Amino acid sequence: MKTKTTNTIPIRFAPSAAVLHTQLPREELAIRLLSGAVAFMVLAYIVLVSMSIVNVMARTEAQEDALTRRTAVAELEQKYFALSAEITAERGAAIGLMPVASTEFVHHPGALGVANPRSQGL
Repeated sequence: MKTKTTNTIPIRFAPSAAVLHTQLPREELAIRLLSGAVAFMVLAYIVLVSMSIVNVMARTEAQEDALTRRTAVAELEQKYFALSAEITAERGAAIGLMPVASTEFVHHPGALGVANPRSQGL
């Protein structure tokens, strides 16, 4: 069996490479601040995505609720029109109502009745 011999080359770093091993005075503070900023950004992203998901769910629920309400209103309108078609003068007379002979309307001007839009530049 032959044994391999390997030649080793000694590697020596130049003195300027020693700067990579030293720490600058404010480097630790900068790393902490940047780490905190990254953590804050990640948390803000998670919160915004969560809020977006909740908003989509709430909108879907609101649309379903609006559809239910529109259906209920449509049913009530249908009943109203069916019942209002049955109201006639003859039916009112049958239950004892009398027709109005002379009608007089009372007009009491309020704040809107007193305003003169042309004189006030409206």
